[in-house]
Amino acid sequence: MKIKSIKPQLTPLSTFWSEDAASLRIPTIQRQFVWDAEDVRDLLDSIVSGYPIGAIIIWEPTTEFPSAPLIGEDRPDSNRYVLDGQQRLTALSLMLNGGWQIQRGDKTIRTSAISYVPETGRFYLSEKKGIDVSLIVKATLGDPDSLLKLQKSHSAVFKSVITNVGQRIVNYQLPMYVLKTDSGSDESAYEKIAEIFTRVNSAGVKVGNLEMFLSFFAAAFPRSEKDRVIEIHEKLSDAFELDLEPLVRFIFSRMDVSQNQLTKVPSFRRAMQKLKERYSGKPKEISALLDRAENAIDTVLKVLEEDLGIASSQFLPSQNTKIRFCHSLILFLPAGSNRRKTYHKKIDDEWSTGC
Repeated sequence: MKIKSIKPQLTPLSTFWSEDAASLRIPTIQRQFVWDAEDVRDLLDSIVSGYPIGAIIIWEPTTEFPSAPLIGEDRPDSNRYVLDGQQRLTALSLMLNGGWQIQRGDKTIRTSAISYVPETGRFYLSEKKGIDVSLIVKATLGDPDSLLKLQKSHSAVFKSVITNVGQRIVNYQLPMYVLKTDSGSDESAYEKIAEIFTRVNSAGVKVGNLEMFLSFFAAAFPRSEKDRVIEIHEKLSDAFELDLEPLVRFIFSRMDVSQNQLTKVPSFRRAMQKLKERYSGKPKEISALLDRAENAIDTVLKVLEEDLGIASSQFLPSQNTKIRFCHSLILFLPAGSNRRKTYHKKIDDEWSTGC
């Protein structure tokens, strides 16, 4: 795979909504939308204040990548993938839709309504206080029903709200980098994108889940096992809203890669090279490792749901509470309890060295 171009561009939010949003896709290995309403409100405030909100990175390869639409029904007819900026783009999409919710394939994503109070010039999490920002945005974009509703219900501040809030939002210049690559093998595509993120990281930007995922797969897994990890992640995501990162970190730990090796680029590269050498030509060994990983994490999720009443990762302060994912959650059970011993034994049965 070769990089054909990296094109920086500034895109008004009005153009993003009308031309870009429907064509963008989210790689399935990206984490779920995890922003709460306060995060969305703060993004709005930054936009209206003219603050930078960070660049969006879009990848346009000539081959398909497992993904879901940013908005709307699943139409796999576009090879435009969001590598960085999914949380912000999802928040922006929610802003445009009345009811503050969108469809992403067969899933509904929603957040609380956000309003603007002209008297204070501030945004609030409220359906009753102030003016719904979604209404302001749609009115500014020229939607006739929204214009009429806004003018009738807030005639005294109608024009100032459009000017001070609506126009600042729809005209905001969203920085986007569009990365285009030509066709090539899956392995080279993974490796090249991982290299891009590694170099970005060395310049001071935090490595994201996607870079870890791509580097991990490029280093250790053949195509069939890449698909298997995606399948496991989708299953855990649907059942528990589990991000990719704890799954990958857990698998890494079983391959004798320390957590410290994941945080620095040079040690990360060396660890990946060792994995490639160790597991090259050993698909059965990798498959067995993934089987044990899936069974162990399934056991952990049963602990959370059956013993602690936690049915979603959204109720955990962190999905990477401690270095060892399974131990960190098993330790929530009372010391010496039969349930703790039972679950601990089940996981130890999966891993000969234990967790």
